[in-house]
Amino acid sequence: MADGVLEEYRKEVERIFGEDLSSLLLYGSHASVDPAPGKEISVLVVVRILRKEALDLFQRATRRFARQGIPPPPIV
Repeated sequence: MADGVLEEYRKEVERIFGEDLSSLLLYGSHASVDPAPGKEISVLVVVRILRKEALDLFQRATRRFARQGIPPPPIV
């Protein structure tokens, strides 16, 4: 399940931030070969420029993904 959610999340983050996205990092339990079931999926979003329009879209998307186990991540 996590793989499908992560792929959907990646696509959405790339769509929202576009060229401003510098990096999307997966860390914690799900970054290992054998992730612990039931753990939240930890990600970090790094952008070159954080535009208000993109942040607004991202905040809406994070609410949806939080219900799927990916809490709102830090944005750097």
